[in-house]
Amino acid sequence: FGSARLLFLFAGIAAGLIFPLSAFVAVLEGLQKFAWLQLVQIGITLLRALLTIMVLLSGGKLLAIGTVGILINLLSYGIFAWMAWRILPVLLKIHDFDWHAFRAMLTYGAFALAIGLAEKLRFQSDAIVIGAFLPAAAVTFFSIASRLVEYSSHVVRGMSQVVTPMSSQFDATGDMLRLRRTFTAGNRACALIVFPLCVILLVLGRPIIEVWVGAKYVASYPVLALL
Repeated sequence: FGSARLLFLFAGIAAGLIFPLSAFVAVLEGLQKFAWLQLVQIGITLLRALLTIMVLLSGGKLLAIGTVGILINLLSYGIFAWMAWRILPVLLKIHDFDWHAFRAMLTYGAFALAIGLAEKLRFQSDAIVIGAFLPAAAVTFFSIASRLVEYSSHVVRGMSQVVTPMSSQFDATGDMLRLRRTFTAGNRACALIVFPLCVILLVLGRPIIEVWVGAKYVASYPVLALL
């Protein structure tokens, strides 16, 4: 219990630090430094895996593994902040605060918040409804199917991190032709990726579920097909 409480404290501190540091990630995305972002992510992922294996082999438990994950996460955001400052060496000052820009960010943030809430409600609200009318075990069958669909949508979400900053740049410069081309090409690319994933889940959904969570949960395949 003491280790879990300490790990919860570390996670809270890390979340408080990561929240402002995520602005530097947005700066790099706005400057379209996607290659830099992904190279750092690849290196951080490999480092996290290596350190986790080392901790497990040395007999480390929950606290040690969780601490490694938290520190590695903070390291990645620290690297992003350093990269953003190298590219855009802006000295942050309170008196440079721009209320007009802040209002524009709030307007954008309101739509982004609504989209984020809708994304959460799309699958997670169903589990609440299922639990209210059916036994709790029924939630598991739905969660397995919805998780597979959610994993497949991560691919499109990753592509949006590239398309959205590009679209914002073309909209700000009034380049409607390139904005339309980006919109069309982005949707085509998403379709070319998602449609084969859908076919794979429909054709191989049962064996995928069996290998992932066991044969007794294959009954969640009809839910997967519907989603």
